[in-house]
Amino acid sequence: MKDHRAAYQDVTVLASVAALSLNNALRLEGKFNDMKMQLTVLEQSMKKTDQNVDTLENSMSYDEQEVTTFISIASNDLNHLQGSLGVVHPAAPSSVSHHAQLESGSDVTS
Repeated sequence: MKDHRAAYQDVTVLASVAALSLNNALRLEGKFNDMKMQLTVLEQSMKKTDQNVDTLENSMSYDEQEVTTFISIASNDLNHLQGSLGVVHPAAPSSVSHHAQLESGSDVTS
């Protein structure tokens, strides 16, 4: 009779361990599925971010073209105005050098 009780207890313990193992496996499966879903959401978010970066780069390129065009038009207008007024300015490197000398306090008359 003792052998039957010991065997019954062993079976009961094994059944409990199996139930706990199954419960743990189901919890892990749930966590795994949650992580897969989070990965999908992250991938979608990254795709949207890539699209936003592309849009921003295109916008910046367009803005850069607009600024370049504006500067070119303004420069042409200035040159035209200076030409009509008879104003002659030194070339850019000289005026940059002249400006640097003024800021440093060097003698600009030489």
